Amino acid sequence: MSDKAKVGYLINHLTEKALLWATPLWENKKPIIYDYEGFTSELKRTFDPSRRATNAGRSLFHIKQGNRRVSDYAIEFKTLTSEVLWPNDVLTLAFTEGLNEAFMFELAPLKLPENLDHLIDFCIAMDDQIRERRHPRDRPRRVLPPLPLLPRHTSTSGNPENAKTDMPVVEPMQIGKTGISEAERAHRREKGLCFYCAGADHFRLQCPQRPRVSRGESGKSGQRTANTQVIGSLYASFVDSEKKKSRILVPISLTWEGVHLKTEAFLDSGASGNFMDKYFAAKNLLPLVLKEKPLMVEAIDGKPLSCPHITHDTVDVCMKTGVLHHETIRFQIIESPSCPVVLGFPWLTEHNPVIDWVQRDIKCWGPSCQSNCLGRVNVIGSLNIATAPPLSTEVPDCYLALKEVFSKARTEVLPPHRPYDCAIDLLPGTMPPRGHVYPLSQKENDIMEEYIRENLERGFIRRS
Repeated sequence: MSDKAKVGYLINHLTEKALLWATPLWENKKPIIYDYEGFTSELKRTFDPSRRATNAGRSLFHIKQGNRRVSDYAIEFKTLTSEVLWPNDVLTLAFTEGLNEAFMFELAPLKLPENLDHLIDFCIAMDDQIRERRHPRDRPRRVLPPLPLLPRHTSTSGNPENAKTDMPVVEPMQIGKTGISEAERAHRREKGLCFYCAGADHFRLQCPQRPRVSRGESGKSGQRTANTQVIGSLYASFVDSEKKKSRILVPISLTWEGVHLKTEAFLDSGASGNFMDKYFAAKNLLPLVLKEKPLMVEAIDGKPLSCPHITHDTVDVCMKTGVLHHETIRFQIIESPSCPVVLGFPWLTEHNPVIDWVQRDIKCWGPSCQSNCLGRVNVIGSLNIATAPPLSTEVPDCYLALKEVFSKARTEVLPPHRPYDCAIDLLPGTMPPRGHVYPLSQKENDIMEEYIRENLERGFIRRS
């Protein structure tokens, strides 16, 4: 069988893009159809599956979730994984690298599945819960079934004591007693379940089975349903075009584990702690630690915020304020996108800075900072440099006989021309040596041009 027949047989079994590529070669009788080995080599090089795998692998580490749902991101990711033969560990790493930073912050305290398919299912379910929690009003309210009515027994004798004996004994409901063990609490925290009823579609504050206490009763009793510490308000500011003018922002630099970050901190005497925005921490990959006891944050009117519980702290970071002020500090993680870093009342009382409220700046630090936070300043003693007396323009006495030599007026006149013309004979067949062009600095070049200009005006020299 000839090479052309082999190529024709192979083309008859091609499909899709490969057929579209080979058909013009056959119809135009290109030389390659007469060379079976060359045709197969070109076919493999054009449609090499390893090249598709390389492109797919490169795309796996470049696709991002962005603002999409995790389910949409997972579809694109799974489509590309069909082109590669990577192990499970590498695929799970590539999948988590493409997730949204805010979503990764929610996954940080959780133990993730090791299998890729299980990880994708877990992330999709978690994303659906988070999105549903952001829009609680769109969710249908849970309607509790009515309590069954107890049968009413009447006594024939009319004795109320006999009537009581006919009623079944019902144990009263225990309100305020959770009865959750530490293991169960950890399990609900890991799975994102409600701490009150263990439901999966809401959290404790939105739990429909949780008893509601009015503001009046709460104020009278002075007790709270949650075993948490209230740390006070954060800040209040006017929302207008000159919003930043109502704040005091100081430049700071944060350092941890070899990472250096420059930003601004908001000084807020009404804040009961030092806070950092959770999205700001996640964006800069600042490590977080889980708090042993969650704290509760309230606004200035006493109402809880949208994310009322503080469950994480940052690791100890080195914060530099100004030029010389250094300290080690730990921030509590909250949602504060407008002010990523907040230095509150504890920080102000610890350092006791003197603040210029008009210039919105820190003028000096408190007495304790002089020995603890401020670096040592090496003072250099003043140097007395003797200045030389001004140079005299007078001609010394020993040169008075040659005073005309130092006269500037004599330099303005050329000496008289002489009648002599001395010839300079060169050796036959020779040329004077040519020296290199002498390089001049910009200042030297300016002086030379000034000298040429002045002497051209005087007539001492002329253009050649």
